[in-house]
Amino acid sequence: GQADPHQAAAFYRQALADAEEADDRLDLGLARLGLARLAYERNELADAAAGAQAASELGRAGAGLQLQVRGALLLARVLRAQGEVQEAHDQVAAALGLARTQQDGLYREALAVQARLQLADGRLEAVERWAADYATFEPPPSQLQQEQEALILARLHIAQGDAATALELLGQLLNAAQADGRHRSVLEIQLLTALALAAQGQSAAATEALRQTLGPARAAGYRRLFLDEGPALAALLRALRPQLQTAKTSPR
Repeated sequence: GQADPHQAAAFYRQALADAEEADDRLDLGLARLGLARLAYERNELADAAAGAQAASELGRAGAGLQLQVRGALLLARVLRAQGEVQEAHDQVAAALGLARTQQDGLYREALAVQARLQLADGRLEAVERWAADYATFEPPPSQLQQEQEALILARLHIAQGDAATALELLGQLLNAAQADGRHRSVLEIQLLTALALAAQGQSAAATEALRQTLGPARAAGYRRLFLDEGPALAALLRALRPQLQTAKTSPR
């Protein structure tokens, strides 16, 4: 399952202290990257950017290409969150250039981040090209990577006006995430389910999906979970605010 973010933060802080004491650059970079990802989830973008940059630089200095690329990919997401759209795409392009030589799934990971950013920009044709090709990429993805790619597909279906296909896919993903105890994944899937249901005009069901998501996400500090879905989710939250307040789980 996915660790509680508060427990994860304590783990990474201890790992950071141990790595500094041992002068282990790889463990140092991994701990910095882990803390940066948690900071991003909390929307603490300056801390996330600093950690991602530090991890990427440690990778460049000899701790490994995976660390360098994953730091760059996180930095791209931070830049996009800060409104630096071109800089974000430049970071992804650099990461793709570095990962292109690898056969370990790193290039596939970078392509998925690129597709997610393109989707946020409304560049549906680019994402459709990714969707037509991604299933042929080698090697086969990890379970979590497979889930992330499927969630991008679900977002694409919603953006294309095909909420029914999105809901079918999200239902399969929700069952798998619940069975494996991946709590953050469950919340992300429920959030997209609410968007798909709202797109079909099912406001009561969309309200219920949001109601199940808001409390646990707020307790975990998952602010970017909502912010990264952009104007569509913001509009839905505004539209459903009266119903959500009735359920005593209105967004802050």
